[in-house]
Amino acid sequence: MKSIVQFLFGTPYKESKVMTVYYWIAVSLYIIASIFLFTAAILTGDGEFWFSSIMGFVMFPLVFRLVYGMVTRVNQAIFKS
Repeated sequence: MKSIVQFLFGTPYKESKVMTVYYWIAVSLYIIASIFLFTAAILTGDGEFWFSSIMGFVMFPLVFRLVYGMVTRVNQAIFKS
């Protein structure tokens, strides 16, 4: 499970406890939201809902990696210098 999470979201920034907590909160909320969306998609059976759910499953980790990477770089630049 840990390797799947690191494949989707990247590795957490271990030097900052706050950044590590943000990482794991985002991962846990993603898993909970995925379960709810998958259940709703099965119950409704709507094609458009399936498409939007799959796009959410794919896009959230990509956007998270982009934003989390930028924030960690800014954090490193501020606190390393």
